[in-house]
Amino acid sequence: MREIKCGPVKENWYNIPGTNGLYDVDEFGCIRSFARGIPRILSSKHGSGYLQVGLCINGVRVYRQIHQIVAEVFLGPCPPGMEINHIDGDKYNNHWTNLEYVTSSENKLHAFRVGLRNQDGENHPRARLSTYGIKDIISRYNGGGVTQNELADEYGVRQQTISSIITRTRWGHVEI
Repeated sequence: MREIKCGPVKENWYNIPGTNGLYDVDEFGCIRSFARGIPRILSSKHGSGYLQVGLCINGVRVYRQIHQIVAEVFLGPCPPGMEINHIDGDKYNNHWTNLEYVTSSENKLHAFRVGLRNQDGENHPRARLSTYGIKDIISRYNGGGVTQNELADEYGVRQQTISSIITRTRWGHVEI
């Protein structure tokens, strides 16, 4: 896990709403707790790709993503239908100046633009085929002697997938 620096020692702490004054946050996303009577910096952990911290509110442990806490404190409540975007694409950079509210489609477009999401073809997390396999499927089908069902059985996919590869409605980015 990557170590997160909390920035320089300072006195700029801001109360986290809804925590009964037991937790503060600074502009870097460091969380300070008063739950045990003395102030201490909480360690964050990696959860679902984002840093998160466990807060004890009214006797119940609640895990919150740090960027959501920072955005709420410094940018205000998240408007309906909006999401938080890390401007530089670094999920560990939770400084308030690196966060902004955007729509879901703007967030996805930003992720593609900065290279966080390139999920075409074999880069897709659920891809069963490779570029080499696509070329082989098209070449063998166009050469004759093999059916779409035979190719589907061989590659472990459905016949409809083979059909969409051959008609280029899927995997159209692969040059043949």
